[in-house]
Amino acid sequence: MSRQWTGRVFGLVFLIGLSLATLLPTITGFMYPGEEVLPSGYTKFFKNRLILGLDLQGGIHLEYKVDTREALINKSRNFALRLRNELQASDELPELKGAKLVVKSRKEGDIDEVTQLTAKFDKAEHYAVFSDKVTSFLGKFYPEYEWLAEDKQALSITMGMRRSAIDKFQVESLDQAIETIERRINAFGVAESSVSRRDNDKIVVELPGLNEKEFGKAKEKLAQTGLLHFKIVEHDQSKSSAFFTKVRARLPRKEAWPTELKGLEQHKIFASGNTIRSTSRDILEYMVGNTLDNDQEHLIGYEKTYADPQDSDLSEIRRLSKLQEKQIDREQEFNSTSPV
Repeated sequence: MSRQWTGRVFGLVFLIGLSLATLLPTITGFMYPGEEVLPSGYTKFFKNRLILGLDLQGGIHLEYKVDTREALINKSRNFALRLRNELQASDELPELKGAKLVVKSRKEGDIDEVTQLTAKFDKAEHYAVFSDKVTSFLGKFYPEYEWLAEDKQALSITMGMRRSAIDKFQVESLDQAIETIERRINAFGVAESSVSRRDNDKIVVELPGLNEKEFGKAKEKLAQTGLLHFKIVEHDQSKSSAFFTKVRARLPRKEAWPTELKGLEQHKIFASGNTIRSTSRDILEYMVGNTLDNDQEHLIGYEKTYADPQDSDLSEIRRLSKLQEKQIDREQEFNSTSPV
């Protein structure tokens, strides 16, 4: 046999051997599902394997819709309360300190309408002060909102969320929902899962290879609410204190960290009195989730704020320094330009 043929034969044998070595993790995965039968040294070099889709091995195909409209209604309701408190105690508008006013958000209508809110004053002089400065005030402290209309006879001013801010909120809500679903799937231990977006408000989840028992567990895990609605807890001090006592009792401890919060151990938590703060919304949801009594109407809302992670009580930074604003701008620019 010539050297040329000898080389071809050895090359062919080498390729066949390499192919078999590459396919071995796939073969053992089918024969012994969920078990590691190959040596760790082997899988270090040959760790990839073929994955059968739902059409070949069955499993779960679920579609979820993110209710961004309801989330925007809650955001507007929370902002209405915050704006009222801000106007009554703002150093920016000292003329309004102690002013009597009501700020209401809308519950009905399309997305543009439910993100509107109206501030109604009791006195004409207070209305006039805010009417003159509403545009600059919103632009400085709440740039996602804008002036829409005013009624001098009713002493009311209507504001609304900018369309660009609404679009951004919807995208972030969908991204957050996807992140939450992925974390729940990872905590459940489902392999070869797929979570993808469809249209502007839908999420598709595919979990191949699950049996009937695993199907029920996975579906229950994914069906857990990803959004808690918050309203002011009862004005009765004893009832609200009892509510927060229950919430604080579910404070995650490092020595007994909940499996539901796997991967969030690095986040900060502050709980004192009727105040609960955390750098993770999922931790807040976990603490509040099972403490709502069916016979009481608690409405709980979350609002993103800026805080120094080194601050033990995570106090809100209400006025950012120039250095902090530059740092946030740099992070946003990095997040928007970095490859995925």
